[in-house]
Amino acid sequence: MHSAGLRRALVGLSAALAALFVIGVFTVPASASEHRQIVATGSWTDPGAVIDSATPTGKGYILKMHGGTTTVGDFAGTSTYTLTARANLSTGVTIARSREIFTAVLGTRGTGHVTFDETVVVRADGTEVVTGTIVTGDGVFTGAHGSDRFVGTTDPRGANPATGTYRIVFSLASE
Repeated sequence: MHSAGLRRALVGLSAALAALFVIGVFTVPASASEHRQIVATGSWTDPGAVIDSATPTGKGYILKMHGGTTTVGDFAGTSTYTLTARANLSTGVTIARSREIFTAVLGTRGTGHVTFDETVVVRADGTEVVTGTIVTGDGVFTGAHGSDRFVGTTDPRGANPATGTYRIVFSLASE
């Protein structure tokens, strides 16, 4: 190789090394204070809520209830919840606000408690959708933000447990 070719090769190598140095210096490593998004999926079962009180209101009832859910999959655990529902007898639709607290394992990341504020909609045909946001947590869920969506079916007669699938998006403070 003659000197001009050698010079071009060294300049090219120097530029490549300089680029690697700049990338290495200016790339900020992930810190513990950064949030990491995790998507958990799986299935759930709820044997049915217990009615604590029922107050007639026009075309329906205001129901105060409590119960619990069991989840399997990426987010495995059990919950307790309380809810206030408005059951419309003419449409068969029930809409509720719920507070649900899970004790759960999040894959291999760890365990903890996480609380969701949720909206529950149950249609006359038994289809059920629960959506919510994280309110607080401890353990692996300390400082977490995120949302849940549980979709499934419930037996309007109450003879069988409600079952379905879930998708929860967690933004975790610690990883």
